[in-house]
Amino acid sequence: MATLELSDEQLSVISKACELLSRIYMGQLEEVAWLFSSLPEARYQELTETLKALNSVITLMPKQAHFGIRDERVPEEARCAYDIHQVIRYQRLFIK
Repeated sequence: MATLELSDEQLSVISKACELLSRIYMGQLEEVAWLFSSLPEARYQELTETLKALNSVITLMPKQAHFGIRDERVPEEARCAYDIHQVIRYQRLFIK
């Protein structure tokens, strides 16, 4: 086990990165679009729709469908990232 000392900003970045990684593995590729939310609205919508279309190529599921975090097709790495995100989220919300 390792111990890290991180600022609130660093914890926030790690949490967001872990959440995004877990969502990508679950097939929620459109979540990548929020990284580019400063795009003009039309381009942002195009990006979102393109990412949704890629989801069906990767997961072989309909555009709007995705796996749950505990689905056997989701790698353990995604569950680990999700758990890290939840621990940081809980710590930041309830333990100050």
